[in-house]
Amino acid sequence: MEVKMVRVSDLKPYPKNAKKHPAEQITHVANSIQRFGWQQPLVIDGKNNIVIGHCRLLAAKELKQIEVPCVVADTLTEEEAKSLRLADNKTNESEWDFDLLGVELDGIFDIDMSQFGFGNLDLIDANLEADRAGASPWERMGGSAQDGVLFQFGDITCRLPSSIYDDFNMALGDNEVTEWVAQKISSLF
Repeated sequence: MEVKMVRVSDLKPYPKNAKKHPAEQITHVANSIQRFGWQQPLVIDGKNNIVIGHCRLLAAKELKQIEVPCVVADTLTEEEAKSLRLADNKTNESEWDFDLLGVELDGIFDIDMSQFGFGNLDLIDANLEADRAGASPWERMGGSAQDGVLFQFGDITCRLPSSIYDDFNMALGDNEVTEWVAQKISSLF
């Protein structure tokens, strides 16, 4: 597989790309590229049409990059390119193992993970060990074992400390706080 640099202005997004990329996601990908560099090239066909990497292209534009790394998949038929585009997006959908996610996030000290979409809400799991300072994620948010408001979204349970919930509730109202928490949780995926 050969990676070559291609001018951003020469690349053509697929006009029927079915995957949506909200501005927040594009910013998170741009932050990742800026922090870690290009670790995953775009995939293009022989005419510079994007097969895989629409969001990365949008992130590159946000970063005002001139060139991006690309792999040219010029042996694909139009139907194969369309199928690969859809398959790549679909096969990247999966659930998180929240126990392992919590352990991984607790082990990152020098990189602000919120810039990649891991918002400032900690997902609480009763089995997680205390963090490096001796406080659980819940305690770091200002909560005690008895206080807080639980939010349940499918298999995900999140507890927001009463002090934070009360501040948001006064400013927004209960329904809007619930929607805000749901948005924060969904932004993690």
